[in-house]
Amino acid sequence: MIHYTCDRCRKVIETEHETRYVVRIEVQATGENGGFDQDGELVQLKAIEDIIDQLECDGDGEMISPEILTRREFDLCSKCYAAYVQNPLAIEAQSHLGFSNN
Repeated sequence: MIHYTCDRCRKVIETEHETRYVVRIEVQATGENGGFDQDGELVQLKAIEDIIDQLECDGDGEMISPEILTRREFDLCSKCYAAYVQNPLAIEAQSHLGFSNN
């Protein structure tokens, strides 16, 4: 039997009684111009062909582009999943304190 552990809180996920959530994160480099040249036209077909020629397979047999810098996968328990979807980038809510100008 395969055992799963939440990658956030380290709790064992009992898949017979609890849902296991998988979060996949992919970080990819993008160009500033969004694929368009200065005249607003798509980058030439040659550049697209070069990318297709450079495609490689990852360990799972999926095709990945050289522009993908990082691909990660995490298991989450129900409680950590609920927290993740509320704040996926873990940005703390900023409280606005009113200080006088003394």
